[in-house]
Amino acid sequence: MKSKSTIDKKKMRVLGLCGEYNAVSWYRIMNSIWKYGGDLTFKVGVDAEGQYDERQVFKSPGLKEAIKEHGEAFFKAYDLVIVKYVATKRDAQSIINWKRLAPDTKLYMDVDDNVFEIPEGNTAGEKWDEEAQSIYAYLCRVVDGITCSTKPLADYFKMLNKNVYVVPNMVNSERWKYPRVKDNDQVVIGWTYSTTHTPDVPVLGNTFKRLREKYGDKIRIEATGEVVDTIPVKGCPFHLLPKWMREHNWDISIGALATNEFNRGKSNIKWLEATMNESVFVGSRVYPYVSTIKHGETGFLASTEDEWFDILSKLIEDKELRQSVAKKAKEVVLRDYDIKNHNPLSILEAGILED
Repeated sequence: MKSKSTIDKKKMRVLGLCGEYNAVSWYRIMNSIWKYGGDLTFKVGVDAEGQYDERQVFKSPGLKEAIKEHGEAFFKAYDLVIVKYVATKRDAQSIINWKRLAPDTKLYMDVDDNVFEIPEGNTAGEKWDEEAQSIYAYLCRVVDGITCSTKPLADYFKMLNKNVYVVPNMVNSERWKYPRVKDNDQVVIGWTYSTTHTPDVPVLGNTFKRLREKYGDKIRIEATGEVVDTIPVKGCPFHLLPKWMREHNWDISIGALATNEFNRGKSNIKWLEATMNESVFVGSRVYPYVSTIKHGETGFLASTEDEWFDILSKLIEDKELRQSVAKKAKEVVLRDYDIKNHNPLSILEAGILED
């Protein structure tokens, strides 16, 4: 067992196992690891600018050295390993085996969804069947600790593991450098929708239909998926998202969520992305947004169809309001959520040193 004094005398060696490159990996693990100075690995390699590189499955030289020195027990080279949650027996068994080979290394798992409370109609339920949930629950119990994005998630997962830490999402402002170009007066409303949000669509009611009837060609309503009364647009790989959002010129971004336990565990990623794109954000009055957004100052909150309609109408008609709220929100994000100004892993470091 590593003594506290041994860890205290040096900077911890940290490894992030992301599994795949997506929003959760980027905001939850990659930014934090890069800021701290640790190693990273993916099923698909990604360089520091977020570009795919199929040849670099193991991006970090330190990890290559650890594998060369320790072989299958490469965890031994690290004080802390953070792994993105997994749902398959194969991945779970790999993690369990690695932990057995390196028992002194602290193993933490990052959680960004409450997969035990997936509502009916959410396609994530197809992946998180009873077997996957059982594997997940077991891993939650055997890892040394859990990191998560929100307090509701922390409260829930403390039933499975006593060491749970809230580590906030972090953006990297260096990735959001594409200029915003607006060549017409049409107001564009956008929703980064997926089929996992199918149960959330009723929250909006007939809002989009009413807006189209009221404003006609003055507005354009887009969604990255099939949503009634919207224009479907094709999404993009995550590493291209900042450029994609600039090209689509969304003036208003929305995040509609139904009120349920699953959505209470959601995080503020959509608000962060919209804000970095300088789009004003309107979200449902549920936890991930009520805990982040100051209504009327850094975004807007809506509960009923009439509230959605009234707020969006006001923003469509008032360009100055859209821009002032988006500007204030960006100031807050750059201050409180930019990885350049924060070191999220210090939260874990303190907890580990107390063990």
